[in-house]
Amino acid sequence: MPSSNTPRAAAPRLDDAEQAERAEAFQGTLPSVDNKALGVALATGAFALTARPAYGQDMPSVPDVLRFALTLEYLEREFYEMGISSGVIADNASGEYDAVGKYTEIRNNEQAHVQVLKGALNDMNENVPEQPDFDFTGGNGDGDGPFDPFNNYAQFLVLSQAFEDTGVRAYKGGAPALIDSDAVLTVALQIHSVEARHAAVVRDPCPAARTRRKRSTPTWTRPRSTTSTWRPIRT
Repeated sequence: MPSSNTPRAAAPRLDDAEQAERAEAFQGTLPSVDNKALGVALATGAFALTARPAYGQDMPSVPDVLRFALTLEYLEREFYEMGISSGVIADNASGEYDAVGKYTEIRNNEQAHVQVLKGALNDMNENVPEQPDFDFTGGNGDGDGPFDPFNNYAQFLVLSQAFEDTGVRAYKGGAPALIDSDAVLTVALQIHSVEARHAAVVRDPCPAARTRRKRSTPTWTRPRSTTSTWRPIRT
C-alpha cells in the first residue's frame, strides 16, 4: 500500500467532451483501472518522490521548497525529453501544427526552471539534489508498471496533464513558506505562471488547427510582437 505521505496527483480533469473521449480511449488500454485507481497509480508510480516538504505540517524551509520544486522540474523535463526522443508525439499527433515543437518548447521551459532553481540553491550554499531515476510506467522503480506513455500517446497526454497540474499546485502550496524571501517568491510565482500555461496548452491537442492558421509552431510559443520597441540612447 502506498504511504500516506506520498504526494498525490489528482486524476486529469475532464473539461469537455474531447477530454472525456481521450480519457475513455486511455482507459480502454487499461480495462482493470478505473478513474480512482488511475489517480492513485499516477501518484504512487511516476510521482514516487522522496524529497518533499511536509506541506500542511511544519512550515518547510525555503531550501526544502526549492529542492522539492527542483525534483518536480527534473521529472517534467525528463518526461518531455523521453516523449520527444521516443517518437510517440511525432508518430501520433495530428493537425495543422508542430506537436513536437510544442512539447520541445515545454521541455525547454522545464530545463530553464531546473537551471534557475539549481542556481538559487547554489547561491544559498545549499545542497543541490541530483536528478533521481523516474519510473514513468508506475512500477515504483521496477519499470514494469501498467503505463507505457512513450509508446501509447493517449497515456502520454494524460500523464502530461497530471504532471503539469501537480506542478501548478506544488508552487502554489509552497508559496507561504517563501513569503519572507521576496526574491525567491517572485521567481516561484513566475514559474507557477509558466506551469499554469503549460497545463492549459497540454489540454489542447491542436491549437493551430482550431484557429485554422497554418504556422510552423503553435501561437503560444511566439512572442506577442516581432518588432522590438527598444531603441539605443542617442548622445
